[in-house]
Amino acid sequence: QDKISGSFEMLGLSSTSGTSAISGATYTAVPTDTIYNTTSNVSRICENGATVGSPSYATAFNINITNNLRELAAIGSLGAVGVGKGQCTVTGNITTYFGDLGIYSRAAALTNTSIAVALQQSTKGYVFYFPRVQLSAPRPNPGGINQDVTCEATINASKDTTTSTNFQLDMFYEVA
Repeated sequence: QDKISGSFEMLGLSSTSGTSAISGATYTAVPTDTIYNTTSNVSRICENGATVGSPSYATAFNINITNNLRELAAIGSLGAVGVGKGQCTVTGNITTYFGDLGIYSRAAALTNTSIAVALQQSTKGYVFYFPRVQLSAPRPNPGGINQDVTCEATINASKDTTTSTNFQLDMFYEVA
């Protein structure tokens, strides 16, 4: 069971250090949930509105979201004087068994589609939704004798006119 992982970077103007809590601040307790894994917590991967499944099960999905922010430095200032805004780019790839021509054909034709990945643990979870992506550069990998054929396609998300975004993260949970 592989764990589902991610990372992020922060960019700020300046920082200070201290040894006590901020006056008047309240802090949420650290969650005690178990780590999401790729065996029992990926409830669905969808492409073009349909579940990616037999005969082309997904074997890998990677995504990179970059806001391209940059520190604006100036002579005479220890910290940044501002943060330059950049374009949010969403790229990645998806690998499936080469069971049919669906994803391969859409990638070869540079067809716009959508991708959704749902993670669930008990009664709560997350849906990573990419409403408008272009699949490209399909790369069938025939492997060799006694190996399965897979197909990897590149993902490039762009702004969807209906949702006005290129990436949406939804959290859901059961309310008692």
